[in-house]
Amino acid sequence: MKRYGHLVMEIMGGCNAKCKYCTTGIANLRGTPHIHALSAADFIKGLDYVLEHDFYDRENGQLELFSWGEPFLNKELNAILRAVCERKLRYRLSTNASVLQLIDRDNLPFMDDLCISISGFTPESYSRIHGLNLNKVLENIKAMAAWFRECGYDNKMVMNFHVYQFNIGEVEAAARFCEEQGIRFIPHVAYLADYDLFSSYMLGEMDAGTLREASKELMLGAVDELMKNYDPDYICKQYNALIIDEHLRVLPCAFLTSEVHLGTIFDYDTVEALDAARRRFATCEQCHQSKVFYLVNQDKYFPYRSGKTADVHVLPHCYIDAGEGYSETNTLYDRQGRVSQKDFDCRFDIPEGVRALRFDPVEGCGCLLKGLTCTDEQGRALDVVPANGERLDGGELLFRTADPQVLIPFDQAPKSVRVTAEMTLVYPETTAPQ
Repeated sequence: MKRYGHLVMEIMGGCNAKCKYCTTGIANLRGTPHIHALSAADFIKGLDYVLEHDFYDRENGQLELFSWGEPFLNKELNAILRAVCERKLRYRLSTNASVLQLIDRDNLPFMDDLCISISGFTPESYSRIHGLNLNKVLENIKAMAAWFRECGYDNKMVMNFHVYQFNIGEVEAAARFCEEQGIRFIPHVAYLADYDLFSSYMLGEMDAGTLREASKELMLGAVDELMKNYDPDYICKQYNALIIDEHLRVLPCAFLTSEVHLGTIFDYDTVEALDAARRRFATCEQCHQSKVFYLVNQDKYFPYRSGKTADVHVLPHCYIDAGEGYSETNTLYDRQGRVSQKDFDCRFDIPEGVRALRFDPVEGCGCLLKGLTCTDEQGRALDVVPANGERLDGGELLFRTADPQVLIPFDQAPKSVRVTAEMTLVYPETTAPQ
């Protein structure tokens, strides 16, 4: 029976930032903000309904408690997190760090990470997008990092630095700050985070004034780079996601807002009924025509390396092909595996009917894998083939691409695979292993 592998529950409708390329920020700039905090009681009611009706793969899935809103504006944040932890669900949070609300110590063990979004490292550049008080934001980040260290969870904070044309020179300072605070640093290329805006750009219908401004601030060339790898058979990973807004209404996908919804979660009893409602939603076809569906599902890492930065976040995962090709909807993660910036030891349970397996050790940079082993459920060695890398004389696998891929061929599909290796990250400008 199908379950969604990705669950998004918006606990705070609305945000206090004024990001002009973001759906929520656009509403704030127009003077039409939507602010609604989901109460802990209603959150529990909705979450329990999802779990009782088996909508969500609670063992292997990913729960995110944010979408377009700022979750730290919800004063019942810790009560909501307590409910999540009591149900032994792993979760992720995101924040602009403008509001300091420390997460209770007991709510930290089930957190995968806290992502801090920031759009510049000087008041001038930061105010162009977020429009908040940068000094206060940085002080709040320091306080959060100190609290995480005190609680023994100093590996859970990550900064998503939004790279624009006007703040490239500030990436180094932001990376140095993160290293000092023990925060992982992952710069991303900023993009058009609004469906109508992105669609109008892709269809060549964006008005001249907006296009002129966007072309001076955003790295729109990154869109062309991503489109070089466009696959017309790509399956949108939103099909494997259940998106619930702050009113417990189901949205067709995470890139759309509460203005379009499919009724509340309580209107549905099965995944099949939810999928049927989503298939009737016309915007999906329009999104495919504009190819926005492909672009918003791609990670847009900014290729950057410095000795002062923290390493890229590593999350080894396994793609399975059951006859329809590899896709984001058929991805396996080992939430309990050992993963660090230098090595990993992961185990993946393989469902029936799998025809091919692919292992991706890291995203956003290349890597050198030493001592890579892959075994099945009986401990038998499986072959590993670098799909877009090379095997060196010493047996190491070297990948210079930002999307390393290892194929795991087999005659009979294993029931599980265990993959281990020592790893050295190899950034795009690196031409040889160190």
